[in-house]
Amino acid sequence: MSTEVLRITYGQDIISENVTDACKICFDKNIQIAICPRSGSKCALGSVRFEFGTVFICTNRKDVIKNKTILHSEAIAFSRLTPIFRNRLEEEKIQYEKNFRRLIHNLSTLNGHNIQELFSLASQDELSSNIKEQIGIIKRTISNNLQNSALAFLQIAKNNSAIKTEIDVFQKLYRSDAKLNRSNHSLHSVLLNILHVFFSDFTNKQVYVNVGECFDKVYIDYPSVRVAIFHIIHNAEKYCAPGHPIEISFLKKINIITMTIDMVSLKVELSEIDNIFKEGYSGIHATKNSFNGDGLGMYIANMMISKNEGSMEFLSNVGKTFSVMNDGKIYERNRISISLPKEIHGG
Repeated sequence: MSTEVLRITYGQDIISENVTDACKICFDKNIQIAICPRSGSKCALGSVRFEFGTVFICTNRKDVIKNKTILHSEAIAFSRLTPIFRNRLEEEKIQYEKNFRRLIHNLSTLNGHNIQELFSLASQDELSSNIKEQIGIIKRTISNNLQNSALAFLQIAKNNSAIKTEIDVFQKLYRSDAKLNRSNHSLHSVLLNILHVFFSDFTNKQVYVNVGECFDKVYIDYPSVRVAIFHIIHNAEKYCAPGHPIEISFLKKINIITMTIDMVSLKVELSEIDNIFKEGYSGIHATKNSFNGDGLGMYIANMMISKNEGSMEFLSNVGKTFSVMNDGKIYERNRISISLPKEIHGG
């Protein structure tokens, strides 16, 4: 153990905490020297107050245990790091609030889209002015507008999937206590669970998505990988060329499974490949054609895959033999690959 910082306070805030359940036996009773229940060795607890807070340390170093002056000096030395911890805490707080505001904004937007879909079929005024007839109105509306009702259902399902994605991103990527619960899952099934909500979007662009078979499983945290695939498929739908199929295949190796998406999509310059997975980056041609968003989709996807001990790769102009113009936009054969660890038997 040597010397450890157990807690640093700054005003009323705890800006660094390392007090385990074992530590609390000594910490809460303010026992200064005792046999540590965690390490089993003799330890000393010391603290020093400074202008804005307190530093608490614990050590099993014999020279420090015998000399309170050294113990005090060590605590003072750690106290000098307090401004750094404080600044980092403030930065994390600002970033957390930024991400939380983004979450609320996106959830409100998606919820608004769902409300629009519902009331595009049956107006809110009609339903609110005929409360006792609401069910009958809705039944007649659906039966008289089967096509529009089906499309609205699919759009609402897609928006709900996006809502879950937003919540999972916040919980898995931005919360300080985020944890992954990994187990064996079918990557093929995760993909299909996302792909179906984009069916109408691909249909509108006359894009056929051919999905290969894969019966092997991967060892992943389901919600975080689901988030990654949602963003990847969303990007594929957004940037793919109308009328050109998308091929999704699986390659099984000893320890990993790689899912590859081959498609004809908006041109990506070779010079920007290294930026594809960077936070806030939007492609040159995406920006030029007003396709760009907030530049977070591929960044979030890559972060989630990395958290699952996987990797992502983007290849542009695969084969370097194909290029097509459509409505003034340049499309090429591009490829996205996602590799994840294979299942753990008994996991």
